[in-house]
Amino acid sequence: MNDTNYLKGMEVLYNYPDAFADKTITFDGFAYKGEEIGASSYFVFRFGFIHCVADSGVFGMLVQMPAGTKLSDDDWLRVTGKLTREYYQPFKQMIPVLKVKDWAPIDKPDDPYVYRNF
Repeated sequence: MNDTNYLKGMEVLYNYPDAFADKTITFDGFAYKGEEIGASSYFVFRFGFIHCVADSGVFGMLVQMPAGTKLSDDDWLRVTGKLTREYYQPFKQMIPVLKVKDWAPIDKPDDPYVYRNF
């Protein structure tokens, strides 16, 4: 996924997770270590705008990094891996999860936001 199709891509992955099981994807974002997730798990997010500031937020997914990976909140990275699904207790539902096979630190983009293009 890239900056142009990021929001649409995430929407499709969340709405049709079975269609993308075991598929490989790559996307960029910043790390966030949420509560109640495993030691090698992080969220990788982008700030996004759907229509305006009122509906802006963070968009991304839970990723399982290789064992021993240490990231800080707001570290920017590119992740590549295979999609799976897991039950996420805080949401009380199954969510897409990327099992990361490869990753690299990247610079924060000049425009860290992504936009919904209609």
